[in-house]
Amino acid sequence: CARLDCPIKISFSVFKKLRPWYVRRAKQETCLCKQCENFKGFQTVLHSLPKLFDPLLDPPSADADDAPDGDDDGESEVDGWAGKAALLNLLSFCKLPSKSDMVKRSLCAGAFDGPGKEACINGTCSRCGFKTLWSASLRKHVVDKDGNVLASAPKEFQSEVKWIRIRSSKSTSPGEAKQPTYESKTGTLVQFLDDFERDVMRKFPHHRFTVARQKAMAAEFNRNRGPGWIQSDVDFAMDGTIPPPRGRSIQSDHWSPMSYTLFIQVISWLESAAWKSRNSELDLNCAVTIEPADASEPDSIIPAKGSCYAEVMAVPSAAERAATDPEQLRYGVRRHGASDDDPLEYVERRYLRHRKLHTKAFVHVSNDKTHDSYAAQTFINKTIDYLEEQYVRPGTETFFAWHMHSDNAPSHFKSSKTMNYVTKLPARLKDWAMGVSGADGKPLTFRVYWEFGAPGHGKGVWDGIGAWIKRTVRQDIVDHRPEMKTVLTADEQILSPEQVAEHVKARFNTDEFVQSHLKKTINEVVVSYTPTAEIIRPVGQDFESMPGMKKTFLFMPVREGVTLQRPFACWCDACMQASAPGEGTMDSNYRCHGCSSPGLRWRETSVARSDAAGVASSKARTRQLSRSLRDQLKAHFAKSTNAVWVAVQNRGEDDPDQYWIGRAVALRPPFQTGGSVAGTGGRVRYDPGDMEIEVEWFDRDVSGGDERRIFKAWRPGADTTPAAAAAVGRGGSGGGGRGRGGGRRGGRGAAEAGAAAEGAAPEGPAVLTFNSSELRMINVEMQLVAPLGGGAALDVVRRSGRVALQGIARRVQTQRADPPDQLWEIP
Repeated sequence: CARLDCPIKISFSVFKKLRPWYVRRAKQETCLCKQCENFKGFQTVLHSLPKLFDPLLDPPSADADDAPDGDDDGESEVDGWAGKAALLNLLSFCKLPSKSDMVKRSLCAGAFDGPGKEACINGTCSRCGFKTLWSASLRKHVVDKDGNVLASAPKEFQSEVKWIRIRSSKSTSPGEAKQPTYESKTGTLVQFLDDFERDVMRKFPHHRFTVARQKAMAAEFNRNRGPGWIQSDVDFAMDGTIPPPRGRSIQSDHWSPMSYTLFIQVISWLESAAWKSRNSELDLNCAVTIEPADASEPDSIIPAKGSCYAEVMAVPSAAERAATDPEQLRYGVRRHGASDDDPLEYVERRYLRHRKLHTKAFVHVSNDKTHDSYAAQTFINKTIDYLEEQYVRPGTETFFAWHMHSDNAPSHFKSSKTMNYVTKLPARLKDWAMGVSGADGKPLTFRVYWEFGAPGHGKGVWDGIGAWIKRTVRQDIVDHRPEMKTVLTADEQILSPEQVAEHVKARFNTDEFVQSHLKKTINEVVVSYTPTAEIIRPVGQDFESMPGMKKTFLFMPVREGVTLQRPFACWCDACMQASAPGEGTMDSNYRCHGCSSPGLRWRETSVARSDAAGVASSKARTRQLSRSLRDQLKAHFAKSTNAVWVAVQNRGEDDPDQYWIGRAVALRPPFQTGGSVAGTGGRVRYDPGDMEIEVEWFDRDVSGGDERRIFKAWRPGADTTPAAAAAVGRGGSGGGGRGRGGGRRGGRGAAEAGAAAEGAAPEGPAVLTFNSSELRMINVEMQLVAPLGGGAALDVVRRSGRVALQGIARRVQTQRADPPDQLWEIP
């Protein structure tokens, strides 16, 4: 009965039987993972195998009164078979209920722990994998070398089974999506297990680990991030359709409906005002960060060292609020990882940072139907402009990190083209972090990350928003009547993508919507329209390919055209403080000290443009930078004779470093015409306007360890190559050896270096010259440090002697020790 007060009750099964004929079953699951669904098809057959073999392994016993004396009815037909133990192992695998349990059972113990065991999850480990349950063990007792079932093997292995295998057909033209094909297969149990090992278990462990790891890291990121971190989830929704007015379609509308593009970007951050507050009331079940009492700093948006995520489980009573200072009110909290049975921890309000999340949904509507990288870049740029205008410039919020998250779609997200765009964002957004210092008190560099979710498992609130917008637009068009106006455009019609944006903005981008959604998942909806003309698609641009991109899920740009890549994400406390190479917890070798997953190494790779125009543009920008730095040096030496620390491009010397460190001591007049001068191994070219810069080179000292950040003055000798900096101070470039070639160090003054190399080493550093066009940084931050072990005191003498010849006494003389070299370090 449809009435709520009706006393008649019926079961759900009866309710389904009584449904009218025109009511159809609506349940349909979509957007499922191909690899997981493929596994499930095989899993159904695997779960049936124990039932198939049970009669063989555990035959029914005869009645005790009817059994002949001395008969043992408990024996099975395979008790004497050599493959019984391997069969029992396989059946125990088949009884496992979940995909993850099956994968873990087939791998080495601990293969899924932390960052995972790479060999195990990639199928290269010789000690694990499904092969240890089948081809390397049981199969040897079932079939011979020709693939025929052995007579000694149980006949059940010849049973016929059916399963479905999902494959992706190759696209017939560039840009065309791959179409899945569903193959219904029939074969013997041996053929089924061969297929399962070859087509499923070869790659599925890596997929399941990726799903588990990325899910765990998403939760860890949400727990450990503080104010200043922007979380950005992006995705294209399927194109929305625009039905005709009132939904009355003519016949041709079915074949060519009007449509529009939707790009959804969900932006969230922790409100800094709520974080800094030490006396505001906290609601039950709200998220907080507990700061240690001796480390909590007022007005800081950087979590104190030793902080921990928690949830409020008990709040002060009204009487306690009335009688106690708000900062000293004690809240009952449960730290992350604590058991529900553990007693609550009571902490004063002043040590609890309120994690109040603010979330905006950016809905980008466009008439452009090409879902490519350039369209995504245009929409993201609009979001950045909005945040800068509304929050950064007014000083409402301070941001110093941007964390992007998306699926693995190569056409618009996971590509060298998109990553090249991302490498430009740190320089564009660097002013956003102005005035923000890290836990060590040093200024923070704006950092950008792009993290990709597990393939096939990237659904989230952004997908729901896209469906919500499309359904609302479609329903409002169909429902619109003169007496019930549901279309909110100026002319009360929606006939184009631009009018879709106008309508959605009028419906959702309002003060009433914001006020009613202050405590909802989405606090505000921001709508914008982008015509095709605003999306610039350059022609002829090519980019360097990224090795291992498919199995890389986290990227961090370090400078334009260069990014770091990491196999999987890690958002432990140490990684959250890795600001840039040489900053925070990250050293110049891209190692994150204190990381909970030290096996996850960052690796530098280039995504620079490789086309001729791109290379020429890069060279032009480099020339412009060197000229600007040259002019700054010129202005410095016009009023001072103090030396200046500089970083210089290595172009040709046979060492692996990209930059050299030196002290510029003087400038020589600029060249009026092009030409060259003598160098250490050839001639050095100069163009008009270039200048020779006199420099004292510095070489790496062994006391610098792996980071090689400690230098001493270089003196010409057996090795005439000055080493370079792996990280050129704050704002410099980390390691690598890209871009070398052409030209040699030195210029005028090289003759003196050559003479010194033959034996007459100068007492002080050699002064050589280099072309100002190789200048890459000035005022490199260097600090004087003591020599390793403290060095030798100047008044200590050393003894030296010669080997005594026959009949001649050994001669010994004393002399004063040389003073220790001064050592300089890049802090």
